[in-house]
Amino acid sequence: MHLIRGFGCYSNSRTARQFVWLFEDARNKNIENVLILFGDQLYRMDYMELIQNHIDRNSDIIVLCVPVGESRASDYGLMKINNKTRVIQFWDKPTGAVLEEMRVDTQILGLSQDAALRNPYIASMGVYVFKTDVFLKLLTQVYPTANDFGSEILPSSVKEQNIQAYFFRDYWVDIDTLKSFYEANLALTKEVGLMKCVLAVNMF
Repeated sequence: MHLIRGFGCYSNSRTARQFVWLFEDARNKNIENVLILFGDQLYRMDYMELIQNHIDRNSDIIVLCVPVGESRASDYGLMKINNKTRVIQFWDKPTGAVLEEMRVDTQILGLSQDAALRNPYIASMGVYVFKTDVFLKLLTQVYPTANDFGSEILPSSVKEQNIQAYFFRDYWVDIDTLKSFYEANLALTKEVGLMKCVLAVNMF
């Protein structure tokens, strides 16, 4: 498993494309899957659970996701899934009528009725596992000029690829602003258990 972290002002697929040689080397060494992470989030997770789920479901791509409320829904890539958790629609940072169209019953993720009413959207966390062959094909052949997974590659791949959603059930916060970074640090001082989290923030 290879991990590539975005850096600088480059968007994620553009950054990954700079390391195509590494992914090609991984394929040549029969490494079947690659894990793509973002650095501006705070959460705790055993990635092997995600990877094993990806393998067990024979997905081409698996997307880590969380339910979110309306106030922040347009900040994320949103998904619709079928009853087998296959992603059937993906829209990056929708607003207006498109945002309303992406509203779903998140009880499908196991939420209670009340929680589902408060969080009627399924948001991508920007954490993906790809089959290595699929990743290289999408990056170099199908979408060789695409700069972003969430706004370009994933929305266009929904029909052709088996993209599955994996519901994240633990602590997670998106640290995309100085305010959210500050609030996350304050939260860490209040909950000792969260001190075990690893904080990685992109510098830009």
